[in-house]
Amino acid sequence: MPQELLLVPSSDATNFVFAVAALRKEADLVMSNDRRDIVTWPMLRQRDCLAMVREILGHCPDEAPSESIGRYEFIEDEELRNSLLIDLGSIESALQNQEWKAATVLAGSMIEALLLWAITQHSDAEVSQAKGKLARARIQIPGSEPIYWSLGQFIDVALQLRDITADAASAAKLSNNFRNLIHPGRAQRTGLECHRGTAHSA
Repeated sequence: MPQELLLVPSSDATNFVFAVAALRKEADLVMSNDRRDIVTWPMLRQRDCLAMVREILGHCPDEAPSESIGRYEFIEDEELRNSLLIDLGSIESALQNQEWKAATVLAGSMIEALLLWAITQHSDAEVSQAKGKLARARIQIPGSEPIYWSLGQFIDVALQLRDITADAASAAKLSNNFRNLIHPGRAQRTGLECHRGTAHSA
């Protein structure tokens, strides 16, 4: 279990460590055939260790935010900020486990969420003006709300609004191409695959 998921009071964390150790000791005795009598669950402070572990884990979250907490203080919406931090934690975990496709796809999703947030900080007039410039360059953006756009469209509009640089837009578009490999048919057609480079780039 990742340590960052053990979000409990210190007393519970101590009980958890001792209870897990007692259960492992019992399992070792059984596996080594040194335990010849009836197996009983070990007790800690007159409580069943297995029940104690289960109860403590029941209070822990299934996902943990990234330890890079300070990165998104500029986002005032606490719910969105926490969601992004949890996604970032998942991406960091995927990178550590060399799960390149998961990291690439999740990072692409996070790019999209951040660009959506950035664009919604502009007025409707500013967004319409950016879309007009793109239309003159024969890049069509749907007239619907930004929540219905694709990542490629977010990138184009964010670039026009100067929320990102041209280099950032190029990198994001590369991530967009690999993020789409979540669809098996596209992966088969293009012959592309996610790897260490795509994950870290995204």
